Amino acid sequence: MPRKKLLFVDMYPISMTYKLLYFLRNYFDITLIVLQSKKNSDLLLEDYKSLGVKIYFFDPYGCKKEKIKLIFRLITERLRGYHFVLGKAGPNWPTYLLFKIFHSSKKIYFPYDVFLFLWKDQTIRPWTGRMFEKSNLKNADFILHKGPENQFNLVRKDEVKKIKGIPIQFISCFDDWIVPINKNKTKEPSLVYIGICPDKEISNKYSFFDLFKKILDSGMNLHVYSMKNVENQGFIPVNRKNIFYHNPISNKILNKEISKYHYGVCLGFFNRNLVDDRFLKTTIGNKVISYLEAGIPIIVNDETEFSAELVRKYNCGIVISENDLPNLNKIIKKQKYSELLKGVKMARENMLMSKDIKKMIRILNIK
Repeated sequence: MPRKKLLFVDMYPISMTYKLLYFLRNYFDITLIVLQSKKNSDLLLEDYKSLGVKIYFFDPYGCKKEKIKLIFRLITERLRGYHFVLGKAGPNWPTYLLFKIFHSSKKIYFPYDVFLFLWKDQTIRPWTGRMFEKSNLKNADFILHKGPENQFNLVRKDEVKKIKGIPIQFISCFDDWIVPINKNKTKEPSLVYIGICPDKEISNKYSFFDLFKKILDSGMNLHVYSMKNVENQGFIPVNRKNIFYHNPISNKILNKEISKYHYGVCLGFFNRNLVDDRFLKTTIGNKVISYLEAGIPIIVNDETEFSAELVRKYNCGIVISENDLPNLNKIIKKQKYSELLKGVKMARENMLMSKDIKKMIRILNIK
C-alpha cells in the first residue's frame, strides 16, 4: 500500500526537524521545503542527505524572483495530492501560505514558540504576524508543540475564538543521538552552551555575551558551540581566559562532542515588564533535549517554569535564580553529580522519541 504524502515547510530547520523526519519517513513520502539559501546550508545537507527526503531550497528574503519560485513550487506540489502538510514556525507567514494553498490536506502546525504568549502588549508585533499566527492556530487540524500538555488552554478567546486542532506534545530525546555517559570529563568543572548567540533582544534582560560574562565572573569555564561562527555574527565576543569558542559542527556528532563537559547551560532572564507570564510558563529551549541526549545535567533558571519543572521532576540538573549567578561555581561544587547523572538517565529513558512518534502516528490515524 502506497505511503501517504507529507509536505514539510520550515524556515529554520534545526535538530528537531531532522529528528521528526528521521521517524516520519517510515510512514510518509516526504518533501521538505527549506526557506533559506542552499549555500548557507552545508551542515543541513550533510545531515539530511541520508534520509531519502526530497528537499528544495528557496530564499524568500533574497529577491522577488525567489518568492515567485517558492509560490510556483507550492502550487506545483499541490498537484501531487498531499495527504498532510506540516508548517513549522519561526515566522508564521510560510505556514499561513501553506495552509491556504493546501486547504484540502490535513494541516499540522508546529509553533516552535507561541508568540501570542510572548508579549504583554501584542502591538509590539506587526499586525500581520499576529494575524498569521491566529489563523494557523484556528485552521490547523493538529498542533505539534514542545510545551506543557495543556498550554493551548492559555490562549484567550479574544485571541483565537476556537482551536479545533488536536494538540500533540513533542519534547523527546532522539534515540540515535543518545550517547553513553562520558566518564572522561574535563579536569575542571566546565559548562557548555550550544545554539545561537544573538545580541540583546528587548524580551531579554541581558545579551548572551553579557550573560556569559556573569557566568565567567563566578569562576566557571564555559565552552560555546554556536550555530554560526561567533566572529561572523557581528558581535564582539567575550575575551576571557576561561571561555572557549568552537566552530559549528553537525548535529549528528554534537552530542558526543559536548558530553565531555559537566553541565549544559540553558539560561534566559526576561524583561518582566514586557514579557507575558504565559511565555515563562510554557517556553523551553531545544538545547535542554540536546544536553539530556549528551548525558549532561542542565542548568536552567527558575522563571522559565516549564524547563524548571522538568529538571526538578527528574533531578537532572540545577535550577537557579538570577541572584545565584555570582555564586554559580559554589552552587555547582555542592551538587551530588552522580545523582544528577542518574536523573539524566531516567529523563531520557522516559522521553524516548521512538515512543512519542508512535503516539503521534496513532493521533494522526496513520495505518
